[in-house]
Amino acid sequence: RLVSARGPEPKGSFELLPCSFREEMQRLHGANMDEDGGCCSGMRLWNTEFCMAVYGAGTVSLLPCEGAGDVPAQLISLRDGQLMWKEESACVAP
Repeated sequence: RLVSARGPEPKGSFELLPCSFREEMQRLHGANMDEDGGCCSGMRLWNTEFCMAVYGAGTVSLLPCEGAGDVPAQLISLRDGQLMWKEESACVAP
């Protein structure tokens, strides 16, 4: 499972760690509006204001969620068990 870098605020890149159902830093849920004004065009770290984002050379990081859903870097969704970026243009993988 992917988890965020630790610190006072979740930020930075992701790393692979053993799975733990008790670890909130391994939980994600939908976030940000989609193009129809509903939910969800992004993935948020559980119980935070930080979303997965892809900038630069395909690095996945955590940044403050852009609730309007108009930031292409945060267009990440869960489809068929895979984290997809920008309407299936790429999958999130370790």
